[in-house]
Amino acid sequence: MREDLFIDHVDLEWGVRARRAGWRLIVVPAARLTHSLGDDVVMLPGRRQPVHVHTPVRNYYILRNTIALIRQQVLPRKWRIRYTYWALKYMAFNAFAVNRRRERQRLMVRAIRDGLWGVLAA
Repeated sequence: MREDLFIDHVDLEWGVRARRAGWRLIVVPAARLTHSLGDDVVMLPGRRQPVHVHTPVRNYYILRNTIALIRQQVLPRKWRIRYTYWALKYMAFNAFAVNRRRERQRLMVRAIRDGLWGVLAA
């Protein structure tokens, strides 16, 4: 378990490593898990799926860990490309479309730096 990925992508990284080690991942559709993906939900025009809004500090961890996984090449190449695209959209939305913009922007700049440099201490 990558504890340094505190809060975000710990499960993703574990699943990728398990598959590489030859383990099978099994989904149990009937299992129920109460889970919240964000603190708020925003519907964007032209988009059917809601966008989950997190606190600025959670934006930091999500973005930092995404960049760290892309940089470390833990994910398959196709996933790294898609996560890079996703991270760009995530940054744009959170930097300009929701409240506390300055704080979000500051923490996302720090997340980019820490993710690129591999600074993963919580």
